[in-house]
Amino acid sequence: MILLYIISGIILSAVGAVPLGASNIAVITTTSKESFSKGLKIAHGAGFGEVVLAFIALTYSKIITHFF
Repeated sequence: MILLYIISGIILSAVGAVPLGASNIAVITTTSKESFSKGLKIAHGAGFGEVVLAFIALTYSKIITHFF
């Protein structure tokens, strides 16, 4: 049963990663038109922004959970 959960988790996470967001499209466009280093700079900035947003969501979910 645990193997079913692992396989379904891998498949669903792969399907969830398929649609491209605006930052992914910007990285692809910049890398193809400019250079790899410029695309990498955008990717680092987008990754840092995602981490900050995840931290904010975690913080606010703890606050809301504590409230209820």
